[in-house]
Order: sequence, then structure tokens, then C-alpha cells
Amino acid sequence: MIITRLQGGMGNQMFQYALGRALSVKNNVPLGLDLTFLLDRTPIPNFTFRDYHLDVFNIEATFVSKKDIPFLYRKHNLGIFMRYLDYIRRKLISTPGKEKMNCSFDASILQLGSDAYLEGWWQSYKYFESIEDIIRKDFTFKNKLPLHIENLNEVIKKENSLCVHVRRGDYVGN
Repeated sequence: MIITRLQGGMGNQMFQYALGRALSVKNNVPLGLDLTFLLDRTPIPNFTFRDYHLDVFNIEATFVSKKDIPFLYRKHNLGIFMRYLDYIRRKLISTPGKEKMNCSFDASILQLGSDAYLEGWWQSYKYFESIEDIIRKDFTFKNKLPLHIENLNEVIKKENSLCVHVRRGDYVGN
């Protein structure tokens, strides 16, 4: 089984899912999602907690339980001090499925076998370009969009449109 640790907002989770899906297709094994990071609400100063956001899409994955997660990657109920020690331990230990440098492409990740745990941001289309059609299908909405959104979508398609996205509060003040 390929297990990918989800963290961050929707965009981050989509990249993490896409790499996991690519490896699960390549190795013909199921994809499991580790939500422990998202579910952990241990207080951390200046940290924005995120929720699981992929439930709106037609993705193909299951949620894994703690016993499915390799011991070194398990979230232990350690309290805030021990959580920082756990964070340091994770930074020091390098494993094959751990991203070494954010926002870069590491082709060796695509050579991982059928039993891998993925921890990273994986923000490169190159990780999943071989299954682009599958990813596009997976990221279709489960439910039909409300009529007023469909109407707005039609207006946007017919016009020369521009969209401005303003980051939410997690970056305000930086």
C-alpha cells in the first residue's frame, strides 16, 4: 500500500494525493491517506490548523489507521514539548518517501515500490503527469455545483475574465 500524509490546505492536499495516486497506479496497489497531522489539534503558536478537504472530489483512496502507519511516522500523544522533539526527530531522519527539498522534483520518488509512506509537499506536476487523465477525473466534484455557481461559471467562460485570490489569514502579517 502507498500511504501519503496529508497536511496543509486544499491545494497542498491535492498535490500530496496526486503523487500517492501516481505511485499506487504504477505499483497496482491501494492508496491510503494518513490524516493524523490534520486531526492533531495540539496548540502551536502561530500555526493555522487545517481540515481534510478532498472529500468534495471523486478520489480513490481509503483512510489508514494508526497501525497502518510506519512507527517512525506515527503521531504520538506526547504533549507540546514532546511534539517539538518529534518534529526535530522527523527532520533528522531521512527515509525514501520523505521530500528532501520543498517545491522541487525528485525523480527517484517515482521509483518507490508498492509499500511506501510519503511525507512532503510534492508540488510538481512531474510527479503525476503520467496519469494526468486519472488525476483530472479524480478531481471532479462529487456533487453537482449549485445553479447560481453554474450560472456564474457560464458568465466567466463567455467573458474575458480575471480572478484575484487573496490568501486567508495564515499569511496576513507576514
